[in-house]
Amino acid sequence: MKKYRLIHQNSNIEAPEGRLDIGRSVECYLVLDDPSVSRIHATIVNEGGKLVLEDRGSRNGCIVNGSRVNDQQELRDGDRISIGHQIIRIVALDRGLDAERTMGLVACKSCGSWMSTGDARCPQCGAFSGDPLDEKPPDARETFQVGSKRQERGGGRMFKTQQPQMMLAGLIKKAINMDKFEEAERLFKNLTESTLRREQGGEPIPDSEIEDISKIALKLAESTRNPRHISNLFAFFRARGKLMSREVTEALYEIVRKVGYRSCPEMSGYLQLLSSKAGTFSPGERFIHRRLEGLVGVCS
Repeated sequence: MKKYRLIHQNSNIEAPEGRLDIGRSVECYLVLDDPSVSRIHATIVNEGGKLVLEDRGSRNGCIVNGSRVNDQQELRDGDRISIGHQIIRIVALDRGLDAERTMGLVACKSCGSWMSTGDARCPQCGAFSGDPLDEKPPDARETFQVGSKRQERGGGRMFKTQQPQMMLAGLIKKAINMDKFEEAERLFKNLTESTLRREQGGEPIPDSEIEDISKIALKLAESTRNPRHISNLFAFFRARGKLMSREVTEALYEIVRKVGYRSCPEMSGYLQLLSSKAGTFSPGERFIHRRLEGLVGVCS
């Protein structure tokens, strides 16, 4: 069965099974900040390994590969959906294939949106990838791979500090599985502190490492029923000064209920920090910010 991803501007998100609304409303799975887009403009239905796009009676309709959609249309790998002035690309990934080898992407130098390495122009802003204004040659652009961490120019070199960190994360997971929670907590404290030191020292931390740390914190909270681990997670992201991923944010809604978490200074401080940066957020980041703010009601 295939997995699908929706690529829109700087967002690259998985399409889980079920109905995924697209529109201006913050309740939509994919939020499009565009006045020509309806509140709930369209819905993508992911069932049985197939994607189907449904127009929800929008004023401006939906376009797939240049043709207007009448009611419904099945989507395939590589399809481009135009909704208002926004473009969404469909990428299909076979579960048995390494996602890193499935489709290469590069960041547009003009708008930062993701585009295929084979695109002559950015599908979002129309910038020509070979414009003389581009100061760097094509092979010097930042390269991304679907489902993988950012690679450095000149190859996927791993920093010397990454391997010990990965080993430490493995030890923590093993300790949790063996119910050695005190040992896991001690090692996890070392992991977060060393990660912050690396980042503050200028070393780029792969998204995969941050996701691993987040999942470990949530697993510790769930396994020990100790809300302190959620507070530690908020403190970690506050120290980083960055937004949590959507996946971690959604997982928090379930975990805070299980462990009886209540709002704390770490959570309040993190939300205040995000509010000070909200003006720089993309539509997708604003959605995550609102979801994090919504946790206050769940935790009160």
